[in-house]
Amino acid sequence: MAHSTSPPFHRLAAFIARHARWMIAAWIFALVGLNLAVPQLERVIAENSAAFIPDDNEANQALMQMARDFDNPESSAIGFFVLASEDGFDAEDRAYYEQLAQGLIDLPTHVAYILDLQTSPEARELTTSSDGKAVTLMTVLNGGNGTTEATQATFAVRELADTIPRPDGLEVEFTGPVATTSDQLHAVERGMLIITGVSVLLISIALLFAYRRIATVAIALALLGVSLGTARPVVGLLGQAGILEMSMFTAALMTALVIGAATDYAVFIIGRFHEARRSGRTVDEAAADAIGGIATVIIASGLTIAAACMAMLFTKVGIFRTAGPPIAVGIVVSLAAALTLGPALLALLGRHGRADPRPTPPGKRGPERRWRRTGARVVRKPLPAFALSVLVLAPFALVALTHEPNFDEFRAQPHDSESNTGYQLAAKHFPNNELLPEYLIVRSDHDLRTTDDLAALEHMARSISEVEGVDEVRSITRPNGTTLPEASLGYQAGLISDGLGTASDRINADRPEVDRLVAGASELARGSNEARERMPELVEGTDQLIGVAREILDTVDAVEAAVQNASGGTMDLYDALAEMRVLATGIEDVATVITANSAAIRDSSELLATIFGPGLRSGSCGSDMHCATVRQALSMVDAATGGNTAQVLRDTIETGRDADAAADRMKALSVSMRQIANRVEGSLAMFDGGSVRPQLDQLSAGVRELENGVAQIAGGANQIADGTRELPGTLDELLEGLGSATNYLDQMRASASTGTASGFYLPAFAFDDPRLVTASQFFVSPDGKTARMIVLSNGQTLGHEAFERIDNIKSAARAAAAGTVLADVDISSTGFGSIYSDLEDEINSDFALVAIIAITAVTLILAAMLRSIVAPLVIMVWALVSFIATIGIGVLVWQHMLGISLHWSVIPIAFVILVGVGADYSMLVISRIRQESALSSSASGPSGGLRLGVIRALGATGSVITIAGIVFAVTMFALMAGGIYLLAQLGFVVGIGMLLDILIVRTVLVPSTLLLLGRVSWWPARA
Repeated sequence: MAHSTSPPFHRLAAFIARHARWMIAAWIFALVGLNLAVPQLERVIAENSAAFIPDDNEANQALMQMARDFDNPESSAIGFFVLASEDGFDAEDRAYYEQLAQGLIDLPTHVAYILDLQTSPEARELTTSSDGKAVTLMTVLNGGNGTTEATQATFAVRELADTIPRPDGLEVEFTGPVATTSDQLHAVERGMLIITGVSVLLISIALLFAYRRIATVAIALALLGVSLGTARPVVGLLGQAGILEMSMFTAALMTALVIGAATDYAVFIIGRFHEARRSGRTVDEAAADAIGGIATVIIASGLTIAAACMAMLFTKVGIFRTAGPPIAVGIVVSLAAALTLGPALLALLGRHGRADPRPTPPGKRGPERRWRRTGARVVRKPLPAFALSVLVLAPFALVALTHEPNFDEFRAQPHDSESNTGYQLAAKHFPNNELLPEYLIVRSDHDLRTTDDLAALEHMARSISEVEGVDEVRSITRPNGTTLPEASLGYQAGLISDGLGTASDRINADRPEVDRLVAGASELARGSNEARERMPELVEGTDQLIGVAREILDTVDAVEAAVQNASGGTMDLYDALAEMRVLATGIEDVATVITANSAAIRDSSELLATIFGPGLRSGSCGSDMHCATVRQALSMVDAATGGNTAQVLRDTIETGRDADAAADRMKALSVSMRQIANRVEGSLAMFDGGSVRPQLDQLSAGVRELENGVAQIAGGANQIADGTRELPGTLDELLEGLGSATNYLDQMRASASTGTASGFYLPAFAFDDPRLVTASQFFVSPDGKTARMIVLSNGQTLGHEAFERIDNIKSAARAAAAGTVLADVDISSTGFGSIYSDLEDEINSDFALVAIIAITAVTLILAAMLRSIVAPLVIMVWALVSFIATIGIGVLVWQHMLGISLHWSVIPIAFVILVGVGADYSMLVISRIRQESALSSSASGPSGGLRLGVIRALGATGSVITIAGIVFAVTMFALMAGGIYLLAQLGFVVGIGMLLDILIVRTVLVPSTLLLLGRVSWWPARA
């Protein structure tokens, strides 16, 4: 049976009440000391922030492996600088780009590496927009995405970009996955100041409205302030020591939960204090009664929340793992402050009459009476009340089934954040999701830089490009998103077509030459036939020539014999030729003498002509006596000499007159004689009878072979002539065929240069092409065993549609690899989308784990507190129903009305808070029902005791729990003031859940269920 007061805590509270000032001083000292000794929580978080993505995330591991394969430092902090100018990216802009790139290289503390493709003309187009107005610079930072190191690096590179003088009109933004996460965390940090301020303001208003006393509100705010002020450095100290993992969400969620829980505990204690004061207890006694009566309940309450939050310690996702344990620590600190500082403040202010309850005006019902009337309605008709409550919650629970998780991290931060501005700038100039590509990784056991492997990679890329939602695929075979023109069958067919076209043109141009060839071949045939016909004459002439030659040889032999006979054997033909040369010399000497005496010889000739001339003339002498006398004398002498005298006189007179000419003829004769002697001597040496006669025989045989050869040539020439006469017709047919082939290949070029019909073939020499060499450095690892493809998609990068597309991309790649040289390769994907696709499975796994641990832990705590099994199950069942209905309301408002689905982190975190806090409120009601039922059962029986217990418990706790619930809900609603929809959704859902819990679950469902179950509610204990 539950006791109404815990003696140990009653005694502790009484001691604290007596030494209230010392307790207050101790807490102030702890508050000031911790905040002075420990850095602010935000600073600790900034220096020790945990990774956002789990280390065992498959896509994240693929990203790390890709970095290793390409000899890059391992980092998931990928970002991009976007540089754009509406006037075009000119030389000044490029100079800025180069300074920025060098500055990043000189910043190794924050920058792991950059991928600068602007240094190469072949690669420049890969990072330059099609309009030429923008470029990108991939910048990978140190640390994991979401860690302190990556966040600090994000701000460092942005600061670097701002310090470099920027040309007019040039816009520069740093964006990408790491920038998105960093900006989101930074937005949470900035929003917390607003959220905290709004929370305190709303809580103050709610408490002032409830208590109508500033001092009472001050007590609650003091507990809130001390709890939060102490919890922050305690959590910071544990984080600094490495005991707790933290992120910027740690501060946001812990602050909100501590504010809500501390205020709730203050409301519970103040409510019990007021109850005791109304019953006539003194201030110190009332303070002791308040703690003694509520301590076990709020301890159990704190433990349920802490246990639910500690369940997150076993999760993998960073936002869960870094939020739960710090919240649990903050709750424990708040619980300690409530149990120790609470009674001290109540006692100190109560002694001055400032903590007492506000008296109820005469004639007006107090809150207790109103809540008793509510309880009475439930008691009178528990089943209708139960059914009505279920009917109210059921529709919302059904709406929860339509929930679609929202993974859009870009909208989870302000629209004008630097990363979102960068995405917007890139979208103006680049294809969709240029900065958020998916990487398909193909890992093999051999070098992929072969013709067959590249053809298989192109087949894979083409298959991926056909997946619905895929806009562009870039790879080693298509660096700019389209297949290398030189590698397509269409392009190669085009080259052949061009060659055939050129050949056709040349044939047409050379047609006159062909005609001349035909004519020449015909002429050759005619000439060959004539030669064949004339060959017998040639043979006959050659035989005659050979006969003459043989006669000459015989004559030479005869002359040789005659010379020998004439000389008596002392001279041969060569000696005779030598004598001939001597004679020639003598003739030459005589000619010389004649030349020297030519004048005397002419005079003698003239004298002879004068004397004998008339007698030598023909014709009559007439009356010339001298003529007659001479002619008569010469006639007699001439008759005596046989007619020689007259002829000699004529020759002498004639020769004498032309002595010089005679001398010249003699000299010419002398020269001729020498030449004849030389030639004859040379001929004798050449035409030696022993060697020339066999050659004459060979000549005779050769001429006959020539005759046969000419006959064969004539036959071939006739065949050539016949063939060339057919050549024009054949050329016409060839030209017609070339035209048809050219047309077909041109059509093939038009239809097979791109698309599924393009084919792929890359000759070996293409590997030396600068474009392929540059592309290879980016798309293929240095050892050639890993290739990566960049896949750009349309639509959202993060979301179920994107996740399904990623699965389809991998399936298409594996299907394309089957049956090729890449059939056994390992295919994986990475990128922002892939990481979140894998993260969804981890989120679901974490949520299931947290739910099991939280439900089990809270149920065990409730069972220990209530010493029952059924009652804790009642609490947990309705806490779960309330949670599902709350999610339904959140889905209805955010997803169906506002068009923004709930962020993926909202439901798991809301579950932990609502189950813990909701069970807290229900436990407070049930424990009071049990206490009141036990007190009433002796007078009215077990059933009557339960009914009275319900009425009295609701009357006693109704206003307290309502105030606490409203305050907690207000605290959660304050999260909506930060301008971050993630926190706004979480605050809305938890706030609505708190209202459902205090208005329906705690007020109707739990009491009506207990009434319907009766004494079974306390099983196995007795009521």
